[in-house]
Amino acid sequence: MGISTMVLALLLPLTTLGEEEVVDDPEREEQELEEEEEEGSCEDGDMEKCYELGNEEYKSGSIDEAKDILGQACNDGYMKACSSLGSIIEKEGDMASASGLYKKACEGDFPRACESFNRLNPGMPQRLPASVDKGQENISPETLEKLVGSVEESCRELGRVRKMMNGEKSLAGLEASCRAGNPVDCYVAGMEYAADTNNSNEEKAIELFRLSLNSKIGLASDRLGSLLMAKGKTKEAMAVYAKGCGGGFGRNCTALGKLEEKKGKMKKAKGFFKQGCDGGDPEGCHGLAKLEEKGNNVVSARTLYRRACLLHDQRGCGNFLRLDKEHKKR
Repeated sequence: MGISTMVLALLLPLTTLGEEEVVDDPEREEQELEEEEEEGSCEDGDMEKCYELGNEEYKSGSIDEAKDILGQACNDGYMKACSSLGSIIEKEGDMASASGLYKKACEGDFPRACESFNRLNPGMPQRLPASVDKGQENISPETLEKLVGSVEESCRELGRVRKMMNGEKSLAGLEASCRAGNPVDCYVAGMEYAADTNNSNEEKAIELFRLSLNSKIGLASDRLGSLLMAKGKTKEAMAVYAKGCGGGFGRNCTALGKLEEKKGKMKKAKGFFKQGCDGGDPEGCHGLAKLEEKGNNVVSARTLYRRACLLHDQRGCGNFLRLDKEHKKR
């Protein structure tokens, strides 16, 4: 290469191999500005952007800035921001203020906030999203009383068991009482063994849960079925769930519904989900609602999602609100 050619080459604009040369393009710049404007920003009043910005500030450690941004969005009626601000304040230990924010967001139809409020206020009446509480479909007082009563009875039952587990009986004493014909002690002893991950203790738990099946503690069949499923003994688990379901324990009916759904037997799955729902299990109501929605039975799905929500299943609340909004748009 001659000297003149080398000098010319050095004078040419340098570009990196494979890199496009930057050229001023007014039209392109204008298009990019328009796209940015379409995306919106917190300053322009886009509340979702404010919510995202507030959470980014929190993650970066700018706590006060995050609280200011989320607080403004909350005051402007963006319930998601109220719930997020409540979460930050709860972590700071101000439970009263956090509870107030969760309550506001819950009443503004943000289901997750209802769950947080209920968690902080276990002794108070449980809150539901406003639209669900008003109710688009009527559930008779008798039906609702039956559903809630079933859940309350399960809680009382569990409470009795927990009280016994905190009692003075040793594990050996519980086993002896179990084998003497006390099925409740079989269940309590089974729970103790199930809490240990040791494989031999797991087998012991299975044995004791089997002995407790004749008791009125439906949770025994639930725990036994779960242990058998974990060991791949599906047929045995289904037999246990069937016994619990036949005894009126809704969760076992729902478990059967899930197994039938996995096998593609939707008619059977619907039947078991209905039994579970009627037995007061919110997952049964939710499972049946999903199948009804897939079959385009939207009215039935909305009713079932609402029933799940009334039993404090937050997914049910969210899905009810989603279908309710879609219904109103039509």
